[in-house]
Amino acid sequence: MHTRFLSSIKKGNDMDFKKIEIKEIDEETGVFKGMASPYGNVDLGGDVVDKGAFKRTIQHRKGVVPLLWQHNSDDPIGVAELEDSEKGLMIQGKLNLGVAKAVEALSLLKQKAIKGLSIGYETVKKDIIDNVRHLKEINLWEVSVVTFPMNPKANVNSVKSAELAVLEEIKDGIKALRKELCGPDDSGENHSQDTNDTDELGTKDLQEGLDDLITEIRNFK
Repeated sequence: MHTRFLSSIKKGNDMDFKKIEIKEIDEETGVFKGMASPYGNVDLGGDVVDKGAFKRTIQHRKGVVPLLWQHNSDDPIGVAELEDSEKGLMIQGKLNLGVAKAVEALSLLKQKAIKGLSIGYETVKKDIIDNVRHLKEINLWEVSVVTFPMNPKANVNSVKSAELAVLEEIKDGIKALRKELCGPDDSGENHSQDTNDTDELGTKDLQEGLDDLITEIRNFK
């Protein structure tokens, strides 16, 4: 994976985060409960999560997703159990206190140095009503302990996160690579009949970069 390239890609829309402030946590066991995503209210990112948006993903994930540190897949710190309620997505998070990063997270939570949890998700179905994006179906990937909360009506007991969009960022990067590979019209045709060895080598490197990005997206799931 081309880390330097990925770090320069701008925000997109496929992968989103919505944050909420933690209100309740058992400081001895690292267990917390609350509403991860309330239905029907407009969050600070301008979205409304509609009732039942998490139903399919809960079934698919068998009611459990990883609990991460700051949305970093290299830093799992526990699990989050999911439940769909009338008012929104409920979770019970369990920090694994056998993991050093989870102990650090609990210590920071006790100190209130960090106050938030966040869901990382992909929008499957959406609708725009009165200039507000309504999320009809959501594919939930993970819940994270994060630094800053976002949804004013969610509490953790709560978790809702906002706007980093990793997968769409990668997609934008793929489009940029394709533009370099195929030219401005993205037709895929070779418009130069006398490309030299250096040009061919550069094209090969770009194609390898594109292949790496596609592999990264597949492995991400």
